[in-house]
Amino acid sequence: MAAHPNIVHVQTQSGLIKFSDDLRNQTIIAMDIEGVNLSRAGELSLISVGIPLESGVIVYVFDMVPGTNPSPFNYQVQNVLKKVFENDAIKKIIHDPRMDSDALKAKLDIKLQNVFDTSIAHQLINRLAQRENLNNTLKANGCKINENRPDSSKDFYRQNPTYWATRPLTQKMVMHAGDDVANLPELFDKLMAKIGKDEQLLQTINAQCVAALDEFRALAFHEIVQVPARHYGYVIGPRGSNLKNIQTKAGVIISSQSAKGFLVLSSNEANITKAKQLIRASYQ
Repeated sequence: MAAHPNIVHVQTQSGLIKFSDDLRNQTIIAMDIEGVNLSRAGELSLISVGIPLESGVIVYVFDMVPGTNPSPFNYQVQNVLKKVFENDAIKKIIHDPRMDSDALKAKLDIKLQNVFDTSIAHQLINRLAQRENLNNTLKANGCKINENRPDSSKDFYRQNPTYWATRPLTQKMVMHAGDDVANLPELFDKLMAKIGKDEQLLQTINAQCVAALDEFRALAFHEIVQVPARHYGYVIGPRGSNLKNIQTKAGVIISSQSAKGFLVLSSNEANITKAKQLIRASYQ
């Protein structure tokens, strides 16, 4: 795999044709999605797709913010991506795709299929208590990290919650999005090398990749719980301990939504009500 892959911002019909040509006969791609509070309740801004070719990895970045008047080209991009992401014959390498999948379905009516979640694979191979973020996973497996990612990402997004909605796109934004995907094929190769001939481990990883998305898709109810910014820390707790405790007690999944508060998802409304009570009890 190339150490410095090409990153292409697709803006024209010819760029979309080149993407489709490079995809021909591919059985494995890498992908990632960026957005503002990425989820069914947030905004989907950019989609990056990495294609491992003999010459190296080429990453195509698609701007999914069409403006007030979507063009025929916008719809063509969506149709092409839908065919790719729903194609069960193409394996998609992605790091923790739960929110990506949630946003894809809600915003573009795309159901992501045949996913290899590198966060699950890394966790199971190394018998970790929880999943690692992308850069930590890359580093642990001897892969190049995303050097275009803003320093102290959590603080950066807290101060710039609408970063991915900024238009026109800057070159740094395109590079940031592309670099999150660029090294996933190498990470996949290294994880597969560690799995080796352990068919049982591979089956467990594949089963958990499917189960994680199915579980998330079953969360039919959601609500954004508003929390004053000065109380965010109380809700999250040291190293996320309080947030994890709330999720366990209430039987929900919670995602921070920057200035909006916390997105609470569950298979029933009663659990969301309980989570809201626990969230507010954290700071009142």
